[in-house]
Amino acid sequence: MKNIPKRSYWINFDVYGNLRCKTLLSGNRLSGSLPDELGYLLHLDRLQIDENHISGPVPKSFANLSRIKHLHMNNNSLSGRIPSELSNASTLRHL
Repeated sequence: MKNIPKRSYWINFDVYGNLRCKTLLSGNRLSGSLPDELGYLLHLDRLQIDENHISGPVPKSFANLSRIKHLHMNNNSLSGRIPSELSNASTLRHL
């Protein structure tokens, strides 16, 4: 993703996936594709990337997000299908 976000909140963020983390990047005019690495943040419980200019497919690695509760990706230019394995995330409340 390009551009520097105007608003972003990183709460209990640990790149090794050791802590629950929330990434709120809504409405920041982000563009480009979603990095595959986001799917390896195993304790990610909220990802809000809505209202941006993100394009391309949802990475297959998103199937690893077994603890995700909120996944907001609307109002972008995403293509393809959401990985079906994401439906195995029993904690998923909002997609």
